[in-house]
Amino acid sequence: MIFRGRLDGKKDVSILAPADVDSGGDVPPSHATNLPLNGVEFVPLMLQMVNYARRRADAEGPDVVAADDPATFSVSSAWSPVTGTVTDPESHKTELTFERFGGRTEAIFEGTRSRGYYSADLQGSRGDRRTATLSFAVNLAPEESDAARVTEDRVRELLPSANVTFVDQSAEAKQDADLDTTNELWRCVIYVLFAVITFELLLATVVGGRGAKRAEV
Repeated sequence: MIFRGRLDGKKDVSILAPADVDSGGDVPPSHATNLPLNGVEFVPLMLQMVNYARRRADAEGPDVVAADDPATFSVSSAWSPVTGTVTDPESHKTELTFERFGGRTEAIFEGTRSRGYYSADLQGSRGDRRTATLSFAVNLAPEESDAARVTEDRVRELLPSANVTFVDQSAEAKQDADLDTTNELWRCVIYVLFAVITFELLLATVVGGRGAKRAEV
């Protein structure tokens, strides 16, 4: 069995395997443990454990953030107290407020409205005043989130060098809608036929049974 957890504030990975032997002194067979021993399962398992147990970077931040989504910065608690600023593509600076969270210090930046590259300058006030500079990109321009319908003239304006052809498929769409209506109609007719057949079957069973009893009397 494999356990993952924390011990004295540090990550711990423990593997438990049966250590008993049979009466002959032989090692128990491999099926006595659920630890995968073949390469197909063992290598990915070891990579996952190494990724879990490895030491996190002192300062972490996102690489890419969608427009209007928050960017979270995480700093080691050894840097506390931590201060920082974020510079947007227009060179406007915003102060970050760090708080303790999950054994680290985190700050959330929500001003990701402009497209471009942002940089975060972080400073630790303890010891040798550690510093870090992180950067991330906002790839989605605000106008790309506009759900307004684009007209034919607007498309030609946005693509002046492209040969744009518009095809009117309203007639085909109407034909498909009529076909769907016809299918729905036939479905109702089939349901009615099944109901009539079931009613006739019940009627024949009940009336026929009563007629047979009267004939016997």
